[in-house]
Amino acid sequence: MIGTGRKKTIAFFIALGAGLIVVTLLLYIGGVVLDWQRGIRLLLGILLLAVIVAGVVLNTTFLVREIRRNEQHDAFINAVTHELKTPVASIRLYLETLLTRAVD
Repeated sequence: MIGTGRKKTIAFFIALGAGLIVVTLLLYIGGVVLDWQRGIRLLLGILLLAVIVAGVVLNTTFLVREIRRNEQHDAFINAVTHELKTPVASIRLYLETLLTRAVD
């Protein structure tokens, strides 16, 4: 089950992507359709580039963090599984030994 903090983080990155799309559309409408002046388009283009770079960096950071969290989860599950299988295997061997040999 996903915790509340993870839901907020996922919602943030979805909102970030939607915001980047809106800014891109606004720049397109303003620059191409309305034919803004060159200086305004240059300024908005630089701002868009900065926002896109920041979004990519944040998204990459989020993905790396999620990959590490999944690796830790897998390592924990493997360790717990190993710790549970070891006593079961020992008990099975003891039972097989008792079944093959006569007990006084």
